[in-house]
Parts: sequence; C-alpha cells; structure tokens
Amino acid sequence: MVMRHRWRHSGRHNRRILRAASRFVGARCRRDERREHTLNAATAQPSDEPHERQPVEDDELVSWVRVACEAAEAKLGQRTDAFYVGGVLAITDWFVVTSGRNNRQVRAIVDAVEEAITIAGGPKPTRIEGRDTFSWVLMDYGFLVVHVFTEEAREHYDLERLWRDVPRLDKIA
Repeated sequence: MVMRHRWRHSGRHNRRILRAASRFVGARCRRDERREHTLNAATAQPSDEPHERQPVEDDELVSWVRVACEAAEAKLGQRTDAFYVGGVLAITDWFVVTSGRNNRQVRAIVDAVEEAITIAGGPKPTRIEGRDTFSWVLMDYGFLVVHVFTEEAREHYDLERLWRDVPRLDKIA
C-alpha cells in the first residue's frame, strides 16, 4: 500500500523516465533513417562499407551548416569549426563547434543560429539542451549538431582534439 502511494505521487520520477525513453526512441529512429539511405537499391541489402561513408553531397544540407557557422560568426562566436563526422558517427553527419566569451554571448549565438537556419528554410532543432546554464548548449537538428560553449567549457571538453582526424567544412568544399 505504501509503495503504491509513493509511486503514484512521484510525478517527477515518471517524467524523467518518459523523457529518457523519448530521447532513446528519437535517436533510434534517426539511426534507422540513416541506415535506409545506405541500402543498396538493387539488392535491398546494407552496403558493404557502412562505416566508410563519404561526405554528404546534398548542397542544401551543407548550406545549412554554412548558415549555422556564419550566424555564429555574426554574433562574434570564436573559433567556429564544422566537422563532417558522418563517416565515423552514426547519430549525425555534421558538428559545428563554436564558443562565446560569457553566458550571454552563448545565448545570443544559440538564438542567432536557430533563427538563421529557420530563415534559410532549414528545420527547427529537435532538441536544445543546456539552456539552464548556457555553459555548453547543444542544438540537435538530426543531421547537424551545433555545440556552443563558453571558453572554459570548450577548453575542458576539447572536441577539436577528439575529432581532429575527420574532414572539416573548408577542406570538403
């Protein structure tokens, strides 16, 4: 009887479980959509080289990556880089990494990137995380993930070191 009473009133716990489950389902659906794109049309079998994907040739997608970089630069984002991670990472194709000097500038960069991609005809982000502290904000567009850091957080996580072997946008274009 006591357990039933506690469970019924633990709405916060239930919301956390539902939120985690929806994240898992969303990531799984995006992964399955990407897998469909690698299917060989003639045999309907997965391609022999799923890990060695070439950079996406879709001009619209690359233009949205460029728009995100330009919007970050317009709001004085520092060291803005775009990495093609689609060949080694299954959950997304592009990372855009930039940083602001303080939390207010991070907020301005996030708002500018979201607005610029929307104006360019791009999608709305499926999720934006980190708006509570604005030290590291992650904007998930499915094909593109935009990381906006404060300088301290960027130095701590050092994503450039982690993705130094993947092609960058200026080398692809």
